[in-house]
Amino acid sequence: FLYGCCCPNCKAYEQRNELLDMTGEPYVCCAGLFACGPLGQPQDRSCLCVEAYCCPWIAISANRFMIQTRFDRENTFCDDFIITFTVVLSWVICIA
Repeated sequence: FLYGCCCPNCKAYEQRNELLDMTGEPYVCCAGLFACGPLGQPQDRSCLCVEAYCCPWIAISANRFMIQTRFDRENTFCDDFIITFTVVLSWVICIA
């Protein structure tokens, strides 16, 4: 937990590598969340480093997407609450 808080980029990179090894899938940018143009095509795994360091929030969301879709996980009440709270908080910050 502490590792993910102190260095989310490294943790996102490490977690995606583990997920790709477990599923045997090739690396696709953002786990296929934005499957338009070349982003939807398999890329070299070294591109994961760029994704994790330039857009860690997207890399973390993509890892969550992979876990939920590949391992049939559903949101719990706590997950839904945290996601809703984060969205509302971002709106409040934008409005303020």
